[in-house]
Amino acid sequence: ADYLANRGAAIIIEDSRLKEDLLQMIQTLLKEPVKLQAMRTAMQSLARPNAARDIASHILELAGEERQ
Repeated sequence: ADYLANRGAAIIIEDSRLKEDLLQMIQTLLKEPVKLQAMRTAMQSLARPNAARDIASHILELAGEERQ
C-alpha cells in the first residue's frame, strides 16, 4: 500500500480508522475528479499487465527450461 500511496496511486487508511474514514474518503474523491484522475493515471503508469507471465517465464528460464 505504501508503494502505491507514495506514487499517488492510492490513499492509505489505517485499519483502526477504516470504519470511520472510508465513506468520507470515497465521497471526497468523487467530488474531486482531478485528484481521482491523477490517481488513475498514476496507477496506470505502475501497471504491469503481463507480470505473472513474465515472472513464470523467468522462473522457468532459471530452472533451465525455456518457455515460449
